Amino acid sequence: MNILRNQLPIVAMFVTGAVLTIISWSFYRNAHASADSAAEVYAESLRLSSDLERFRNSPRIASLEVEPPDRIAARVSGAAKEANLSPLAILSVDPQLPVRVNRTDYQIRATQVVLQNTSLAQIAGFVASLEDASSGMIVRDLSMNRSTLVGENDSELWNVRLTLTQMIFSPISTR
Repeated sequence: MNILRNQLPIVAMFVTGAVLTIISWSFYRNAHASADSAAEVYAESLRLSSDLERFRNSPRIASLEVEPPDRIAARVSGAAKEANLSPLAILSVDPQLPVRVNRTDYQIRATQVVLQNTSLAQIAGFVASLEDASSGMIVRDLSMNRSTLVGENDSELWNVRLTLTQMIFSPISTR
């Protein structure tokens, strides 16, 4: 019995040490799993914040409002002035009604513009001045036919028909 009494404190310390080791190991595993989870959440939040920053600085592909016909006419006149086009070179500006793109939250508004007797440099300047990606305005279609007139320095002149397209964000009501 003396031997058992002498070994009892040693056995108790050994059992206590084993229990404490198991509890410590359990806390360590939980802490390690929490740290891994926090690192993943942190990495995801960094990715999302960089995506938000990139989206904030990127051009919009859709406008939030339909540009009225008078502003489209002013845009065409301004682009013609920038491209050194005579006001007589603009034959017509015909804005269409917005049309929904399938069942999406977007509409497209096409505006047909017809120019006559313009040089290639004027056409390029006109198109560059006319487009505005931040308001969803792009020139989608452009067709050219040679004019019967000849420009300065015997340069070719062209008659142009182009489609200025505006993408509009217009959510469908779910009511």
